[in-house]
Amino acid sequence: MSNTSTQSIVRILRLAGLVTILGLPWSTGLAQTLLGPPVKPITRPDLSIDRLSLSRGVAHLNETVEATVNIKNDGPIGVKNVTVRFFLGENQIGRDYLVDIRGNALVEVSTEFRASPRGKLEFIVMLDPDNVIAERRERNNIASRTLGILSLPKAMSNDEPATEKSEPAKIKTQKDKPQIKTAKDLTKPKPTPKAKAKPSPKTKILTPKKSPANLVGHIETIEGLYYFDGKKIRLEVSNTSKKGQAHPFMLGIRPLKKPAQWLVKLPVKGLKPGESTSVEIPWPTSAASGKDGPQYVAVVDMDNDVDEGGGEKDNISAPFKPIPLPVTASKSNSNGPPVTPKPEFKPTPKPKASLIISAPSKNQILSVGHTIGIRWKINGNMGNQVQIIAVNALSNRETVIAITANSGRYDWIVPNTTPEKFSLRIRTTDNQVQTTRGPFTVAKSIPKKMHITSPKRGDSLQAGRTYTVRWDNGKHSINQGRAKLVLYEAVTRMPSSIPESPEFDIDTESISWTLPKKTQHFGNYTLALHNGAGQIIAESDIFEISPNYAKARYSVVDDEEAEVQVTADLAVTALGFKNDQLNFTVENLGPDTIPAHVSPGVRIKVYFIKELPVTEPDDYQICDQRIIGAYTPGKKFTFNMGEDAGCDFGSLDESEIFKFAVVRIEIPPIHDAIINDMDYTNNLWKISYPH
Repeated sequence: MSNTSTQSIVRILRLAGLVTILGLPWSTGLAQTLLGPPVKPITRPDLSIDRLSLSRGVAHLNETVEATVNIKNDGPIGVKNVTVRFFLGENQIGRDYLVDIRGNALVEVSTEFRASPRGKLEFIVMLDPDNVIAERRERNNIASRTLGILSLPKAMSNDEPATEKSEPAKIKTQKDKPQIKTAKDLTKPKPTPKAKAKPSPKTKILTPKKSPANLVGHIETIEGLYYFDGKKIRLEVSNTSKKGQAHPFMLGIRPLKKPAQWLVKLPVKGLKPGESTSVEIPWPTSAASGKDGPQYVAVVDMDNDVDEGGGEKDNISAPFKPIPLPVTASKSNSNGPPVTPKPEFKPTPKPKASLIISAPSKNQILSVGHTIGIRWKINGNMGNQVQIIAVNALSNRETVIAITANSGRYDWIVPNTTPEKFSLRIRTTDNQVQTTRGPFTVAKSIPKKMHITSPKRGDSLQAGRTYTVRWDNGKHSINQGRAKLVLYEAVTRMPSSIPESPEFDIDTESISWTLPKKTQHFGNYTLALHNGAGQIIAESDIFEISPNYAKARYSVVDDEEAEVQVTADLAVTALGFKNDQLNFTVENLGPDTIPAHVSPGVRIKVYFIKELPVTEPDDYQICDQRIIGAYTPGKKFTFNMGEDAGCDFGSLDESEIFKFAVVRIEIPPIHDAIINDMDYTNNLWKISYPH
């Protein structure tokens, strides 16, 4: 111990003695004066990766590598079922491991895996990757090591069998002690049996030695309708694995949107690799059917008894609506049961091609110089280009705004030459399809317009909270009198339905503004001051409103000791629908690259809002995406959603379709890294479902 440390300890002991002599009331004030305010007690867990090591830094292809990670909890509160997730490059290794760790304790987790593919890859470990546990710090939950994987040398046999799955995690727990030992202390021999730490119950993760099966259920439908005799439906079940065998399992039928309501449960025999079987399933007479009835799905291996090696996503059949056929006399067949004649199906003729303008809204007030999002829905086959036209409501004169791709979207800056009253017309360049919507009103420009200074550009406002709106008052006579606040969507410029604030004096230069707790607003917005004539006299920059079910965006972190300092601009650069799927693109606009060991901490969340206002968890769905790899400037990452079971919204009833979706990039504090995003306004993009 240094002399300085010794002197500090002596000084604190002297102060403690002085407190004892002078008594409690005076001594408390003196201690706070000399030692500073009392430190708030830590009441949350604090999980961190204390050490991550690989048994080798360079390995040959398919060679076994052991990874060991020491997980530390610096908080006094213990936590159970902490998710530990491993990645090698972009691929997850094995399944999630769950560990329990007490307060002020240390846990060691190890796993073995085969080195593949060749190249220089990042081995990444993530704690609580879904951010379920509320921690004191979130920046220490990710760590990585580099592993070089080489080709097999010529002298090594290529016939050596490779294990398809990683070995189960081995978990060791160090018992609570006044001071947490480092990872090195874990390897030291304990002097007596009493000093040995009792391991916590091991998390058993069974890895089958044989190849996994892959069960698939298929039902024949015609445009989502399944015709049957009113008694039984027929489902084809296959084991598409080339090596894995499936032992007997349970098959179930349930409504598409009610996972817990099983109508039918019946056992199915085991299937050999490549074997298929046809299962006849009795249809309950109490279940609704017909074109107006709900959709159903068949689920093979509903109890997850068959090991499929993570391939359970195709266990759910396509959604179907059962259509009972009228009872008819069936032909007899001496070689088998009676054959039900196939229905005469007459396909519904396809509707004619059409365009439907969805934004801006009818009677909307547009402002000169603002960007308006023009959106339209495409039905049927038509030309690849359209004309967007402003039609003067008085003279019926047409002015072409743009000739652009028939993509369903165009952002238009309203010029000062726009008629005061007009309609929008969109038509294909071959004049075969067109549509018109309006009228719209253009607000007159106001000279010497003021500016709303708060909220600022990129601020994140949350429902249920009160904020102070401030503006600079230029003391111009035209900007005197009474005004009120109006909220606009940033892209479409559509006025919001949020309750309007009462009128107030412009000279006050500020007003308190409360967002309703159950607000339906989610996206980028601007605030405007309207005078008594309805003219916009002041406007804010773009900011975000997030409801209470979306976590507030993390504040900017400034840490000079962080190992990685990155300045980037993450943005959602495209968003749309194609074949009932949501497509969007995420891009880093630069200037720096976000490294591969940091990128998994960036969350790309898609919020699907089904009912407004949101009153219960079933009214919305959140889908979480991550990128395992470097965010290189200029590289685009494309995502498709709509068919996977976790984020399914395809082929739904009208009552079940979501109202709108929000793609939102969230950048939490990350272990030993700071990401400074240059523009938060492009981290979010909202789109309505094209009804």
